[in-house]
Amino acid sequence: MVNPKAYAYPAVICLLLFIAACASSASSTYTKAQEALGNQKWDEAITHLTKLKTTIPYNPSDLAIIHTGLGWAWLAKGNEDKGEENIILAIKYAPYNYAEPYFFKGGIYLKKARTEEDLGRKKHYLTEAIYNFKQFDQKFPGTPPCPEDMNELNTKALYEANNLLEEVSTQTKRETARKKEEEERARKERLRPKYTVVALSKNRPKGHGNYKKKANNYYYGGDKIYVYFEPGALSQQNKETTYIRLELVDASGTQAWGDWIEPPANKSYGFATTKLPTGYGKLTPGKYDLILTNELLGSQKIPIVIKSGESPEAKKKRLAAIALAKKKKEAAAMKAAEQERAIARQGYELLIKSWRWSQTSSYYVEVTGEVKNISYKRMKNVVAVASFYDKQNNFITSKWTFLEFNPVMPGQTSPFKIMARFNPLMNKCSLRFKYFTGQEISAYRLKR
Repeated sequence: MVNPKAYAYPAVICLLLFIAACASSASSTYTKAQEALGNQKWDEAITHLTKLKTTIPYNPSDLAIIHTGLGWAWLAKGNEDKGEENIILAIKYAPYNYAEPYFFKGGIYLKKARTEEDLGRKKHYLTEAIYNFKQFDQKFPGTPPCPEDMNELNTKALYEANNLLEEVSTQTKRETARKKEEEERARKERLRPKYTVVALSKNRPKGHGNYKKKANNYYYGGDKIYVYFEPGALSQQNKETTYIRLELVDASGTQAWGDWIEPPANKSYGFATTKLPTGYGKLTPGKYDLILTNELLGSQKIPIVIKSGESPEAKKKRLAAIALAKKKKEAAAMKAAEQERAIARQGYELLIKSWRWSQTSSYYVEVTGEVKNISYKRMKNVVAVASFYDKQNNFITSKWTFLEFNPVMPGQTSPFKIMARFNPLMNKCSLRFKYFTGQEISAYRLKR
């Protein structure tokens, strides 16, 4: 939150001189309050401002100014509860064009949001902070007028609050997705059948766990189907042989194959297998439902994928395609390196790989991009400067920022981002680079 001490003196001049015109009978008290706030004597200021509330004639505008001063003083003392209480009262009594209490209320909520762990409360604090910063922005400079620097601080605080709110929204989405994933995992565990298809392959599995599987998709590469029964799946008390019915049903609901198989020899757990009859060894690849039916276990439908094995010719083609793609990538990298060397020989030190500017909200425009150091030296304190013009090429404003990497080493690419207040007349933007000391840097824009 913005330190209230930083603007105590100029704000007090605006506030208490305004009260003086409204309450001449309290001149001694407001003078003492003015001096105490100006000298950062917060206890004295609180005493005089509290007394001033009872000595001036009732006027909501005066009360709003007094409570703003009290809020500053309490916040400066570190008592955020009383500071917030007085700032809220200042907003309650404030006339329409009084801006300052909104700035401080936004700062109070922004400070709470910075340390809050609960995402719901953090989102609430940030929403409140953004609302109050925007209220200040709409009412600035207000009556009495606020210090000019307070508007700049409000702009920075509003930008920070918006960024934090975006981060909270992202975290909330991730947390929601994580909870849904956990719930789905728990649901699947509750409904998990006692028997599962663990392999569809040419050879019998060597041991539990060594099978090709992906989620509920099981791959078939031959003529056998294996079903694994988990421990406890079959009753050891039932000495009679109970067969399992297996059926493959395609997407249209047509039965592609069916057979009866015996359970594991010990009737408790293990593998049961069946060989597909002649003619079923090469099922059409695609999605199927494997339906298992048993007297003890009931019926279960398991989605599977029938996928034919990769032939030597197909594998050879796949590896050749991978090698060709790698070769093309290396050739493109060599061509880009040679192009950069040619540009550097022309006297350019920076290569603008990409940049763009766009309006990110009703308040801001953003210039983002990447620039590469193609010189032989390290470049320190490099700044990017964006200038904005209207349709007639009349200058509107310019903003600058340091590159994210400082220094930028030879061959290194650094991103940059420039924020500027939006102006409806903005139509064009130009970009240049210089050192912080003012020396211009020659930059080449890469043509796509």
